[in-house]
Amino acid sequence: MLLPTRLFPHPVCATLLAALLLALLPAATTRAQGSQLSSFVDMQNEMMHLMDRQIPLLQQLVQEAETVWKEVSSISELLANPRNIEANRASSLSQLILLRKRNDQIQDKLKGYWFAWQRYNNELMAVYTRFGEMKAQDRMDPNLRHFLLLFRELDQLMSQATKQAQETYSECDFLLNTKLN
Repeated sequence: MLLPTRLFPHPVCATLLAALLLALLPAATTRAQGSQLSSFVDMQNEMMHLMDRQIPLLQQLVQEAETVWKEVSSISELLANPRNIEANRASSLSQLILLRKRNDQIQDKLKGYWFAWQRYNNELMAVYTRFGEMKAQDRMDPNLRHFLLLFRELDQLMSQATKQAQETYSECDFLLNTKLN
């Protein structure tokens, strides 16, 4: 018998109560899972809105980082010939300083975008856990799939802009410390 006999002296009462409890347990669990799922979906939607705001800005930032990189590369090509160094020292120095400041602004914006995601670390782990659970069951929620594709695009844009900014910084540093020093 599942329940103590002192509380329920008649075995039929105890059995009926146990059956009732067992019947209501799945409903309570389903309600709890439903509320967890709705809060999960709400958090996923909140992160989607953040991605919708950040992706166009990151695309512009990547273009800006590439423009700065091209300008630094052109100065690097100009200074590759030792004869051009003396003739173009002052102009190259001032251009590199301005380009490095623009690059620092790009890096500051990137840090802001990265830090906007700090509060969502646990939620992102939950999204990827849910993805793994659904993949193991051979089913996929289209909203979850769309979210993951958007997040992959956002991550690639952030990585691309970060890499470009780091390369620009390294090249500026090299030119300022070796060629123009």
